[in-house]
Amino acid sequence: MRGTPEHVEPSGTQPCPDDNTWPYVRAQVREYTSSGTLVHSQVAREIAAYWQSLSAHRMRGGPTSNNALAAFAGSGKIERELLHDIERERLVGPPDSDVTATFSALTAYVRAVPVVVYSVGKNIAGYSPEADVDRFLDWSDAVERYKDMLRDEAADDITRDPDGECDCDPDGGEGCEWHVVEALVAGHIRDDVDSRTEPGPLGVVIRADSWAGSMSYWLAMAATAFGRFDDETKEH
Repeated sequence: MRGTPEHVEPSGTQPCPDDNTWPYVRAQVREYTSSGTLVHSQVAREIAAYWQSLSAHRMRGGPTSNNALAAFAGSGKIERELLHDIERERLVGPPDSDVTATFSALTAYVRAVPVVVYSVGKNIAGYSPEADVDRFLDWSDAVERYKDMLRDEAADDITRDPDGECDCDPDGGEGCEWHVVEALVAGHIRDDVDSRTEPGPLGVVIRADSWAGSMSYWLAMAATAFGRFDDETKEH
């Protein structure tokens, strides 16, 4: 049997099988086909392992591209490309009803897995985001995008690049708006972002005297099903 998966198992699955051999796999696939009850995580990962092994055999001598499928089979980790990998294997598999049922059972299980999605975006404070919102399954990836967004975009969003005509006080007094924003961003990243030890929401509102509005930058988190996350990211 495979170890504890690196994902939260969806509720309402069939019981854990006595073994992960194919007679037990087929039995749970048949039950899913007749009743719609999701297969157990052990069965889902065994199905993934079987198709991943066939994929690796086909690609012998070349790169194995189903990395997300391999990760799910091995550790149970849910990666962004997992449903894409499953669909690719389904398309090259034999047009057999048992094969179709097996892929349907695996796909249904994976789509139902609950995940935490980290969303990174910005907007004029009080308004909906005008730019695309970036979505991640990995907290560290979301944090890096959040920091890059602040460093690369905040000063441009709010004030004007001094382009060599900075009017900062050379004696360390009042700085120009551009460098004030850069300093605020650096302080926020140092004090509020890099010091964070657990995943959680982040945000900062930045304003400048030369502009009546203000910009909100944020990293939000929400629980959803992996299938819904996959649908939403495909739309973008």
